[in-house]
Amino acid sequence: MSPLDLYCATCGAANISDTPTCFACGNSLSDAEKNDEQATLPSSGTFLHNRYRLLSPVGEGGFAKVYRAEDTETKNIVAIKAIRLKSLSSQEIIDATDTYNREIRFGKALKHPALPALLDHFMDQDHWYLVASFIEGETLEAYQQRLSAGHLPIWEVLDIGVQICDVLSYLHSRQPPIIFRDVKPDNIMRTKNGHIYLVDFGIARQYRPGRHRDTQALGSPGYAAPEQYGTAQTTRRSDIYSLGATLRALLTGINPLEETEDTEQAATMPSALSTLLSQMLEKDPEKRPETIEIVKQRLESIAEKTGIALPHAQTFTQPASLLRSSSPAAPIFPPTAMPGSAAPSSGGSGWSKSALVSLALVVLVIVGGGISVFSMSHHSTIIDYEPVTRGETTPSLDPQSFVFSVGNSTEISNLDPATADVLSTQATSMLYAGLVQLDDSLQVKPQLASSWQQNADGTTWTFKLRPNLKFSDGSPLTSEDVAFSFDRALDPATHSPTASYALRAIKNADQRLNGSLSTLIGTSIIPSDPYTIEFITTGKVSFFLSALTNPSALVINKTSFEQHGTSLFTTYLKDGGTSGPFQLAYYQSSERLDLIPNPYYYGPKPQIRKVSFVYNGASYSSEQPTMTEISQRNIDQFKNNASFHQTAASEITYFAMNFRIKPFDNTKIRQAFALALDKELLTRISQGDVAFATNHIIPQGQKGYTPSLKGPDDTTSLKGNLIFAKELLQEGMKEEGINSSSQFPPVTFTFSSSGSEVIKREVSSAQQMWQNVLGVTVQLRDISYQDLINQLESKNTQAPQLWRSGWIADYPDPQDWTTLQFGQGSLYNRVNYGQNNSADAARQQQVQQMLQKADSMPDNEGRLRLYQDVEQKLVNDVAWIPIYQQQQSYLLQSKVHNFTLNGFNVVSPDNWAKITLS
Repeated sequence: MSPLDLYCATCGAANISDTPTCFACGNSLSDAEKNDEQATLPSSGTFLHNRYRLLSPVGEGGFAKVYRAEDTETKNIVAIKAIRLKSLSSQEIIDATDTYNREIRFGKALKHPALPALLDHFMDQDHWYLVASFIEGETLEAYQQRLSAGHLPIWEVLDIGVQICDVLSYLHSRQPPIIFRDVKPDNIMRTKNGHIYLVDFGIARQYRPGRHRDTQALGSPGYAAPEQYGTAQTTRRSDIYSLGATLRALLTGINPLEETEDTEQAATMPSALSTLLSQMLEKDPEKRPETIEIVKQRLESIAEKTGIALPHAQTFTQPASLLRSSSPAAPIFPPTAMPGSAAPSSGGSGWSKSALVSLALVVLVIVGGGISVFSMSHHSTIIDYEPVTRGETTPSLDPQSFVFSVGNSTEISNLDPATADVLSTQATSMLYAGLVQLDDSLQVKPQLASSWQQNADGTTWTFKLRPNLKFSDGSPLTSEDVAFSFDRALDPATHSPTASYALRAIKNADQRLNGSLSTLIGTSIIPSDPYTIEFITTGKVSFFLSALTNPSALVINKTSFEQHGTSLFTTYLKDGGTSGPFQLAYYQSSERLDLIPNPYYYGPKPQIRKVSFVYNGASYSSEQPTMTEISQRNIDQFKNNASFHQTAASEITYFAMNFRIKPFDNTKIRQAFALALDKELLTRISQGDVAFATNHIIPQGQKGYTPSLKGPDDTTSLKGNLIFAKELLQEGMKEEGINSSSQFPPVTFTFSSSGSEVIKREVSSAQQMWQNVLGVTVQLRDISYQDLINQLESKNTQAPQLWRSGWIADYPDPQDWTTLQFGQGSLYNRVNYGQNNSADAARQQQVQQMLQKADSMPDNEGRLRLYQDVEQKLVNDVAWIPIYQQQQSYLLQSKVHNFTLNGFNVVSPDNWAKITLS
């Protein structure tokens, strides 16, 4: 039985031992759900993703099925691989995540006639799915077994060999090179007319110069080169070995593991071919042919000298990527092996659990009323080429340029600043300018505005624009563009996720957001002349300048938007419309984003000629990329590297308790639940070194951060206070008339894992701590993130009692972390602080009044001290249970000078003028 073969029937926790009781809730596992090979998978006729109708299974094994399905939108036939998640262990999740990400990354990035197309990927609560082209054909292994001779004729083997050389040459020429690592008959599809497809990128990898060996030994026995088993790093010559083994197996009909000294005599072949295969199969990589191009040339030469015509070698054309057929055909996923597995070398119909593809571990958190990927993958890249338009050939990367590598499973898909998500923050801050900007220390500095002032009563802000401002196409930038950009961000048709709170301080913004006002221009957003714009606010708003650093306040070209609409931000952005230090050179949402300096930017121009964001998880080397994000699973490998850096991200993960639902209307019970948790252990269990435990609501690196802040027990400890927690629980129970733990009100901990075993492990650990320290049984409830949002926004009995969530800063002011979360009437006061019937409600309302005072204080130092005082009171009341703060981990080449990330993990716009490369 593997470590996670049993799921508790009581609490649903995945158990990590063979003990008879659940480690999380202590109940018997006798009725636990056992995850065997009968695990449920979707059945034929099921609709997936409101789009795909499953027609019939075409391959099945273990916990996965491959289906022939109909895309009801296009009416095309596709192949869908469905993988059941529930039975994966922690290590299997890690391995499967890597495989799934690799399939998606390569499927999006690679375009070749012999590579099937990855069309879609999605998930539900119990499964991961990959949608791909449906190829009419069969694997070479199946084709060979069907032939009466048991092997292929020489002419066909040579034709297949040249076709495979062609696609391997394409992969090996990528930068960095892609090593397939699993060339074998079962991973090669053959159509009825003899066209060849190379399938299954489950263990493909990118070549890393200087590495001595691979991280994992992966490959198919008999076909994998010796170095794939950990003796050395796999290179292009590893694929040459596998191709040699494949060609010889096709010629002889004998599996490589069953070969004898007389194997080559099993088929008649020219001596030149026998010599070539022997060289390709040398154990020493240095003795094999140097490149796959050399192999191709020698195969073509052998065919020419023996009078063999190669029907597909020179006339290979891409067939229709989606074939309609009434009869079942083989999908691009081979039936005998899953990506990432060392499949049986011949035949076989089953998949092992370790062979399952996986889902990227994307943690979703609540961000200002919306959902955002809980990551700060702000990166970029640079290249030397003339600007190109969307749809042209992707330019090559220049190793002398600045290259930011975006995480493997992420992409910047949105260049509209009004609707930009967290992943787009760096790119939008480079393409667009605001009235103000943030420096390295998160201080507000002028950008398009040369100056500003607040009137005597504090309700009007007047900004003077710099003279002769221009957009990237040379057209003038005036106050009309500023007014239009702000008003558009508040337009309900724009659906801006951040304007609702970043710009809410503008008078009547709420009415503009709900559609009752058609515009605010001329009333509370007033462009009084081309160089002057005024904002009327709801009152004295001291955080207004900080809020204007949010992407929703960036300025776009009014004329360009009126001409092109939202397509401005994709198809037409290169033609003009950017106001920041860079302009668009190339954009392919699933591939690359390339930026070059904007010659019309008002300020100092970037010294770096081009910047690109790449999404294919490029490997870090001495040449490219310049900056690479490091994930949790790779941090141990790099954290002692001189190029390794970490900066605190403005992201807090917390547990929240509803003041309106018992027993969490009692402050002492809330404190007991907080102090029963060892935050350092929780963080280590779920995050490793990519986060650090915290007691803070205002995070490290933000304005107003208090290093000396104490927890509810009046200490700075992050390990909890178990004895005090028990005492507080007893006192709280006495106040509530609860005589024993058996009478304690039911407690349900709601969270959304989105299939992440990391989150499940985190909440299960917290559940066990509450049980062990307090003797309180907490039930876990894993729901979809959309259901969690809906319930958090609910003000009725559906609202959660105890839940896991998080917050990412939207602008660098303590108001974002305090008033916005706990203020009177705030939309985001979901814990109902001060909005309850508890004995402490009146005192909480006094704290809310302190927040209102701080929000309007003109004295900056005084208001920061007041926010810090309030934060300590909020911590004592356990308004949140902060658990950990995220860190951005990355490698930065030593050739980079004057590079700094601010507290938002973004390069300040004007800092690009200082960054240089050796």
